[in-house]
Amino acid sequence: MPHGKSQDRPRGSRNLISPLRRDKSAHGWRSRRGRHRSGGAHSRRIVAVGASVVVSASVFGLGGSAAPAADTTPAAVTAARTPEGLADRGSERAARNGRPSARRTGQVTPPDGMVKAKPSPPPKPAPAPAWVKPTRNYRVTSGFGYRWGTAHEGVDLAGPTGTPIFTVRAGTVKLAGWHGGYGYAVIVDHGNGVETLYGHNSAVLVREGQRVRTGQRIARMGSTGYSTGPHLHFEVHLGDDPVNPVPWMRKRGVQL
Repeated sequence: MPHGKSQDRPRGSRNLISPLRRDKSAHGWRSRRGRHRSGGAHSRRIVAVGASVVVSASVFGLGGSAAPAADTTPAAVTAARTPEGLADRGSERAARNGRPSARRTGQVTPPDGMVKAKPSPPPKPAPAPAWVKPTRNYRVTSGFGYRWGTAHEGVDLAGPTGTPIFTVRAGTVKLAGWHGGYGYAVIVDHGNGVETLYGHNSAVLVREGQRVRTGQRIARMGSTGYSTGPHLHFEVHLGDDPVNPVPWMRKRGVQL
């Protein structure tokens, strides 16, 4: 094909290359099958300078310090997606914001100035009563004082055989067993000269010298000794003197 003719140009058409383009062809620009190639050294220098400027702008920030390149290796990308990596990135963001972060552990750090409320302590149990009744579900069949010409030094509280008997206050068992006309009896020393007696029981559940607590079961109701039916004979002694159990227990919050 003759030089200067285009393969795609129809026959009879004129050469449409402008004089300006022909002048450029004289300085290194030439057309070959629609492609353009630069042959000038001046244009190559311009491209090299522009590329260096772009590279410098991407490396240096406005402050003049070099920005570290991000690690894009597969191992670094996998590590960044682990919970530890996410927590570290959360800590870095929180450090930039000037406050601590919640490291995805379920514990949220309160904002600055907010005081975390302490949990209230559990309520204390109600104190145990110092004195209690010696038995339950009873009826009073005889009071304190003289009857049939003799002194009755306690009160009789009647109930079914086997009804539990409780010590009215903590103390030490002074007697546990057979006690003459009282039948099977228990005597508890409460200290300061105060003793209580529980008579006519069908069974004794403690032993002498045993320490008992307030309300502890010590015997079962019965009709042993001088008795006409199942009941508890209950006495209170100050030293060697018996006292009426009803007002004594009432002063201590127990109504017989």
